[in-house]
Amino acid sequence: MIRIRKISILVIIFFMLGTFFSLVLCQESEVVPPRTKVITGTVRHFSEEGGFYGIEGDDGENYKPVNLSASFQRDGLKVKIMARIIRGKLLTQGWGTPVEILDIEARR
Repeated sequence: MIRIRKISILVIIFFMLGTFFSLVLCQESEVVPPRTKVITGTVRHFSEEGGFYGIEGDDGENYKPVNLSASFQRDGLKVKIMARIIRGKLLTQGWGTPVEILDIEARR
């Protein structure tokens, strides 16, 4: 009886330690909502097709924001954005993946 009790206590302790370490080790530095992506890159202005702004991502991908505010429309500006990828939307420019910016900040 005492042996079963000791084993039960050990199992509970190991379970609690495993839960604690999995929570600590699996934490992300940023909370990213589902279907969104954190992107760092450079704002670029293109004169084709009437002119538009896009973001050349540091990941090698191109992104076409549908809602880039005027204060961030500066060619060469380094930015970090949290964006929702827009699926099934055709753009007249045909450049980059369309995204809706949820949050944006300039970076150095």
